[in-house]
Amino acid sequence: MNLILSKDTYNNENIYFGKKITNNIIPNSYFYNIYYLNDLLYINNVLLQVTFNNVTICEYFNKFKCCFNQYDNKQTIQYLKEIETSILNKFDKNLQCDNKLAEQLNKCEIKINNFSNKKLKHNINKLRITIKISGVWQNDNQTGLIVKFIV
Repeated sequence: MNLILSKDTYNNENIYFGKKITNNIIPNSYFYNIYYLNDLLYINNVLLQVTFNNVTICEYFNKFKCCFNQYDNKQTIQYLKEIETSILNKFDKNLQCDNKLAEQLNKCEIKINNFSNKKLKHNINKLRITIKISGVWQNDNQTGLIVKFIV
């Protein structure tokens, strides 16, 4: 079951990690599934819905990216950076965090995984995006989130 969490319903205390498995994507690393668990539900990933304001959608090597400015999206950017930091610190405070999510947000562009509606206008006032956090990767000295952006 998939359940999209909002700022009001997400709680970092409900984050748990699965068993270590070999990472098939990042060489010499491991992958840990992420779970969201409370008294009412058990979910095998975290889906967060946020809104970006004044975005531009453009093609990027047969894929799409969403460009935005920091000023119009300051709260959303800060919220997502805090989520990334809190999950990675909960996973292992002793490893260096590879904050790829924060990197993308600082560049004011994110890659959209499932955007296929080329007829959708490319300048959008408000765009709801779901961030899927499926797990954490780890190597000998770093850790990072595995995320996808879905429209």
